[in-house]
Amino acid sequence: MNTRLRTAALVCTAVALAAFVRVAAADDASKSKTTTTTTTTSTTMTPEAKQQAMMAEMMKLGTPGPVHAALKSQVGTWNATVTSWDMGPQPVTSTGTETRQMILGDRYLETHFTGTFMGQPYEGWGITGFDNKTKQLTNVWADNMSTAWMTLQGTVSPDNKMMTCTGSVPGQDGKPMAIHTETKMDSDTQNTYTMFGKMNGKDAKLMEIVYTRNATSATAQAK
Repeated sequence: MNTRLRTAALVCTAVALAAFVRVAAADDASKSKTTTTTTTTSTTMTPEAKQQAMMAEMMKLGTPGPVHAALKSQVGTWNATVTSWDMGPQPVTSTGTETRQMILGDRYLETHFTGTFMGQPYEGWGITGFDNKTKQLTNVWADNMSTAWMTLQGTVSPDNKMMTCTGSVPGQDGKPMAIHTETKMDSDTQNTYTMFGKMNGKDAKLMEIVYTRNATSATAQAK
């Protein structure tokens, strides 16, 4: 099944690219009819040259950059201390472990979290990526306590040490609640994730996770 899906995806990509090239070539031909011979000779690219330029731009946009390198620096095993305020005024603390790895040619950071929440086993999976064209960060998350995906989008600070995202989750009343998250790379061995929710018109801290790189993972990273 996975092979068929991958094959279908490749076919769709090839068809889309071919269609894009045909449209670009047709547009180029149409423009050439409305210009003088002198202008056409000096400024209009041939269909082949335009295709090569488009392919070069696609390759450039698909190449991992500085933000992807910052994501890659997070690869390893992390110990997590979770403090949650979303169940009432008294914070609830739990612990867990998160493993992080880069996938798809170092373009996306995949995370897998295991621990406990409210005395129950908790497991979550996420993926984070950065679009070189839109300059937008996207994070998706799923866990064993919900069938709903959480999707957040945001930006990265110029030094790639701070990631800020926004989105929404179901509130305690069942209605969508606006949230925003901050991920701070405090050091090579620690980072902090904080989630805020809009409650009664004000931002309230819902969760804070302090991650500390596992000693074994830190040693491997240093090598």
